[in-house]
Amino acid sequence: MIKMYVLTVLLLVVTLLSLPKDKLLHISVSGFLSSVISSAAGKNMGFFLTLTIGISKEIYDIFTPGTPDIGDIVADLFGDSLGISFLNDKKFGVLFIWGF
Repeated sequence: MIKMYVLTVLLLVVTLLSLPKDKLLHISVSGFLSSVISSAAGKNMGFFLTLTIGISKEIYDIFTPGTPDIGDIVADLFGDSLGISFLNDKKFGVLFIWGF
């Protein structure tokens, strides 16, 4: 069982190190928010609210000088899924990835 955790963490680290800082920020914030919101309101609500926040941010970028990017929504989904996954394992609690 411990080997699976080590392999998973190693794979995540290698993957995260190859991503741009913007995507790492989206993953980090989404993972953190989904963990916190899911702890308080349930996993489904946490996932939905976090995804809604990410999509709303990209819609906001369309109407402002920001740069909307579908890749940011994909990164939000990834972070959201990570936050929910780590929440399932009570040893980890709230997840926060700081990749930069």
